[in-house]
Amino acid sequence: MLACAGTLVVLAEVAAAVVFRRTRGVGDDDDPPPGRLHFFAVAALVANVLFLTAMVLDTIASVFGTLCRQG
Repeated sequence: MLACAGTLVVLAEVAAAVVFRRTRGVGDDDDPPPGRLHFFAVAALVANVLFLTAMVLDTIASVFGTLCRQG
């Protein structure tokens, strides 16, 4: 399950990086289409890392959590 969801998050991160690079010279406060795209690309770059981290930690907890139970 992590492999499928992780792949989607990595693809979303790549898409956000492409948008970020294409709008590199645009400021967050510029006119709506480019400025808004740049702002959301920066937010997506950060959020995707956080989502992937949470997914990996949840998978680790579900795998090793069963080993730590007391009978």
